[in-house]
Amino acid sequence: MPQQFDFASSLKGLKILLVEHDPQIANLLFLIFEATEAEVFQLCSADNVVNFLLEQPVNILIYDIQLPAFREREVIQQVRATPENNISQIPAIAIATTKNFYTETVIKKIAIKSGFSRFLTLPEVPDEIVETVLELAERVGALNQ
Repeated sequence: MPQQFDFASSLKGLKILLVEHDPQIANLLFLIFEATEAEVFQLCSADNVVNFLLEQPVNILIYDIQLPAFREREVIQQVRATPENNISQIPAIAIATTKNFYTETVIKKIAIKSGFSRFLTLPEVPDEIVETVLELAERVGALNQ
């Protein structure tokens, strides 16, 4: 039996921007991150990601690459090209809800090549989502701020 990760308070103080249009997925992620005491902001479209980040600094970006009018390359390239507030250095996780292995493999390659730090297929178990966010946050020292 896999060991359960106790993620209560594990992301306390971390600020996460969730770009997700599906209310069910957004609610699932909000519940998971609420249990970790992270602060989550949500945008339902990709239109204002960089503007939001300029106004409200966050530690992690989680981006649904299956958004309508999908423009993951454009959005992540804008993020990576924005030096203000260290926006270009924000760890970014691409998420998708496919369980088709071929599609998942292709999307993952596109996401990583485009500039995302990680790719997750949802719904993952909460432990895997939290562990991925925790790993990226620790890598950039976001939990020590």
